[in-house]
Amino acid sequence: MDDVRDELVRSLFTAMEIDEGWSVREPGGFSWWSDRLAQRVSAQALDDGTMLVHAATDVLRDVPRDPEIGARLGALNRFATLSALVHHPDEGRVRYHCAVAIHPETAPSTKPLLLTAMSIQVADAHVKAEVLASLLGGTPDVTEHPHRGPRPEPDDMIDVIEHGHVPLGRERSPFTADDFAALRELEANAWAAVEGQGTEMTCLVSAAPGWPGIARFFASGSSRHPQLGSGALLRVSLPPEMHPDVHKVAASALNTAELARTSAAHCLGAWCTDPRPELGLTYVTFLPAATHRRGLLVEMARSAVIRARWATKFVRRTQKMTTRGAAAASGEAKAGA
Repeated sequence: MDDVRDELVRSLFTAMEIDEGWSVREPGGFSWWSDRLAQRVSAQALDDGTMLVHAATDVLRDVPRDPEIGARLGALNRFATLSALVHHPDEGRVRYHCAVAIHPETAPSTKPLLLTAMSIQVADAHVKAEVLASLLGGTPDVTEHPHRGPRPEPDDMIDVIEHGHVPLGRERSPFTADDFAALRELEANAWAAVEGQGTEMTCLVSAAPGWPGIARFFASGSSRHPQLGSGALLRVSLPPEMHPDVHKVAASALNTAELARTSAAHCLGAWCTDPRPELGLTYVTFLPAATHRRGLLVEMARSAVIRARWATKFVRRTQKMTTRGAAAASGEAKAGA
């Protein structure tokens, strides 16, 4: 499996047209500098032969240990595209992160999606680092190549949003009613019900034993991203019956927990807090026009079902641990009194 992993990593390196002189090869991955901020790409093998490829780009360092950071990130991640802003409090850092599951049979269609996510991630980090520093604290996490020092001229990739995605985003979304109709044909056990038609649809995720309610998968081809323009907006909202007090901290915790997951679900987007009470804790993804291909919405919907079930269990487990901790603290306080 190491040979398969390394070959996949080499193919991604080549497809990204990365300058060898501004990169460092590592076991199962590589780091590279498009300009001032480093991106790291790594792959791990899952049991079924699928490769889970992670891409992370440095954004901020020296981020203060502020209890409000999670809430601020929860609001900023409402506008996520294909990566999440993830807080690493032990390091005092914030990074962009995404992951894509690539199986040998799906590689021809899945690799282009990952490459798009990687390139947008790099560009967005350079565009927003200064602004994010003013909002979250800390400073841009500027580093340089360990042997060659700072890069004198940036790679063309940092302009991919401005010169590639923005012009495409001015056109009508390529995600049509045919793409959305395919969602209705997803496995019968995926949806409890489907509402909507045309290029806007809400699918209710079938309840599982112990769930407090129904999760919702929403897809729209008419929504526009403020930065990228046309494409497809996807949202996975956990059951609104979950206590609203967990939403602010849970969004940040879920984005961190996604890093350790080893499932075949793509991590393309971010957990955030939606101010609308019927949504609350939501995973948002925006597929820019350039990512369109037949069957992509169905592929993303399958990931959404996996994610909704995993996240509901994660939040409920967190709630139980918090409740037990509060009860124990209360008991100790009473005993001490």
